[in-house]
Amino acid sequence: MKSDKEVAQAAEAFALTLNSLVELPRAMDADAYLSIVQAGKAAAGLDGWRASLPWVASSAAVAEVTEVEKMIAAMTPAERRQVRLLGGAATRRVAATSGVGADKVDGLVRNVQTMAVLQKWLRKRKAAGRALPKTRKELQVMMAAPGSGATMHMHSQRG
Repeated sequence: MKSDKEVAQAAEAFALTLNSLVELPRAMDADAYLSIVQAGKAAAGLDGWRASLPWVASSAAVAEVTEVEKMIAAMTPAERRQVRLLGGAATRRVAATSGVGADKVDGLVRNVQTMAVLQKWLRKRKAAGRALPKTRKELQVMMAAPGSGATMHMHSQRG
């Protein structure tokens, strides 16, 4: 069971991510995804001098962010702008260069595409003057609601 502090941190990270998606000056791409991941890392206190502390440096969260940073750094500028360009050979190249499996690269691509869909959906809701979700549960309920448009967007991203 999560402590109250962990629940509060998760809620803060969620709010930061949603706000970043809505306010991001450009459409979601791998570089924008990386900036959101790094902002979350900073908000969680996993960057700067704290990252050198043994219990922080060895944490799964730091390792995950480091993997994302390496994978995105291994992409070409065109691939970072449009992650769907990553075919089999490019995925293997990014995986080999960043020291991860191709499944991790595929997961990153799915995450970036999902965030792009979420960004578009959130921006449309805000422009229409509709409420934005405050929690993960609210997000799930709102996106699943008939007429939300989210389901249609999610299916259009699959290729």
